[in-house]
Amino acid sequence: MSSKVAYTVYSYPPPNFIGEGDLGTAVYSGGTSGDVITESKGVVTQWVNPVTSNTEQLPGDTKVFYFKNSNGDNRAIVPAIQWGVGGAACYFMIYNADTWSDGINPGRPIYGPALWTVVDSGSNNIPITNPYKFQTATVTENATEHYYIYGIDFDNRIVFRVESAGDTYTLDTTAGHNFRLTPPTSQDSYGVDLQIVGDYFYALFISGINILTASPTYVNSTVVKHLLDFSGTPSYTGPHGTTTVNPGPGEWPGKNAFSIQPQGDFLYLVALGGMQHNATPIVWNPESKIQKVALSDLEVTNLLKAAADNTDPATDRFDFRALTFNESGSQVFILTGAYNASWVMTWRLYWLTIDSLNDAGDALLSDLTSAFPPDPTATFIATDNLSGYLWALLYSESTGKTWFARGNDLAIYGTGGIVGNAEGIGNLTTLAGSPNLNSITIYGGEVAPPAQLKGYVAPAFASSSAMALLERKRLLDEVAAAKK
Repeated sequence: MSSKVAYTVYSYPPPNFIGEGDLGTAVYSGGTSGDVITESKGVVTQWVNPVTSNTEQLPGDTKVFYFKNSNGDNRAIVPAIQWGVGGAACYFMIYNADTWSDGINPGRPIYGPALWTVVDSGSNNIPITNPYKFQTATVTENATEHYYIYGIDFDNRIVFRVESAGDTYTLDTTAGHNFRLTPPTSQDSYGVDLQIVGDYFYALFISGINILTASPTYVNSTVVKHLLDFSGTPSYTGPHGTTTVNPGPGEWPGKNAFSIQPQGDFLYLVALGGMQHNATPIVWNPESKIQKVALSDLEVTNLLKAAADNTDPATDRFDFRALTFNESGSQVFILTGAYNASWVMTWRLYWLTIDSLNDAGDALLSDLTSAFPPDPTATFIATDNLSGYLWALLYSESTGKTWFARGNDLAIYGTGGIVGNAEGIGNLTTLAGSPNLNSITIYGGEVAPPAQLKGYVAPAFASSSAMALLERKRLLDEVAAAKK
């Protein structure tokens, strides 16, 4: 069996640092070792800018998300964030993902470019400027079935939806047909993940002070449970509004969380535990952790933790960076890592089962790697030092292995190690300068939308705000100086 991913790449070349991007695809054909990942770079490189009406290079903040429309067709949402005098505007395009393989008009969207603006419960117009995750669901309303694509916007901390009737896409602009988090008092919040289970969506938000700057302060994250038709009162665990004590049972959701993934009766939450560090020697967040959140009442339980200090094993002195697993839970992959002062990440990849994860009981990973059955066990797979900013694990049900976006290359790993050859950034893009991977999605023949979110991304690279753009330029300048 084969597995496909689509990905986007960005570059901010000097001296003006105007972002440019492109979209490519990669295919892994299966096997056990030495198999090449076949890439097709620059499958989509241009778009018709709706402001200038000119055919131009894709913007640098272009992302890609796979989904199936109401007819079950393979489609991909490609948001292009275009910077202008008034700030950032996000234009949505929808592509037939199948054409990316057969080469038939691969650069021509079947929908868009279009701006999306919704109306919140206070009758405020909220432009969708930075979508971060999409999920689909069929909802019965007034005795009629509707097929919706639900999304979460990072900067506007809002969950919204678009209806699909085949390839007719209609944004739901009815006031209150969305959910917007009220940030904790005197703090900022951002939407980072979205999942749908049964009749509910579950949304993950981070909060804190100065999050988009070089010196952020994070508080605990918040998970929200809400009916898909937006009726009734949402349930919370974590801070929001004037609520500063944990309103849900169990532990608090970890600080600077970035992923919630459903399996069985739980969501599995991964939290960086604080700000992203880059220092030599390596600095990690002792509050980084993996937790499970009960779907029923949002009770939070700690499963795995990072080292508390230098008295804990060196192999635990890293942040949790990504988590992925198969539908049955028989295979779970965990990525840990941290950057040095030159923005090179030391990473470690592990394998275990969902039963072992559930039974870990607030343990260190080293406790699991040294355990013997029937105690919970984990297997260390691989480690390396690589640069880049996109770290993602995307489990492929069709191959029984995981895609691994390793900063700026792609690889396939099984339980015994790497089985698909890594492809460096030079083979993945048409862009010059110092390009970087920006987003990745499994598409075609896999679960759609994939349950996995990419690994942690610093808010300065995730946000489309002017403050974030300035911070991103500062970081890129810092990285360039470190490499000289």
